[in-house]
Amino acid sequence: MNDISEPFETYIEDLAPLGQKRGPLLCQLPPSLAFDIRTLDNAFKTMRATGKGQIVIEARHKSWTSQEAVDLLTTHKIDRVFADPALVWPAEAFDEPPRYVPPHGKPKIYYSAYSTMRSDLL
Repeated sequence: MNDISEPFETYIEDLAPLGQKRGPLLCQLPPSLAFDIRTLDNAFKTMRATGKGQIVIEARHKSWTSQEAVDLLTTHKIDRVFADPALVWPAEAFDEPPRYVPPHGKPKIYYSAYSTMRSDLL
């Protein structure tokens, strides 16, 4: 998440031909990426300055459960992903229904069939 300006701008430019068909921009973070407000505040400022559409973050490190992390995402108008199964933010962590719910397979994450979306999550 350091020095992302140039690669992020290039990525957004590559998506430009999609126009109105582009959905939310999903940023899946590695399990090793702990929440660090200084680094992430700068990265999110860059993302927001470049990408005007909806951005969603799928965090995988438990440090993202902090109120500080949620507040930073709110400040930058970046939505949290509710993954199935929940890796960081459980359903009760959302005041409103999440805007992005990717099924990762159950009962075994990243292995089981993705074809059935659990309607009870929405």
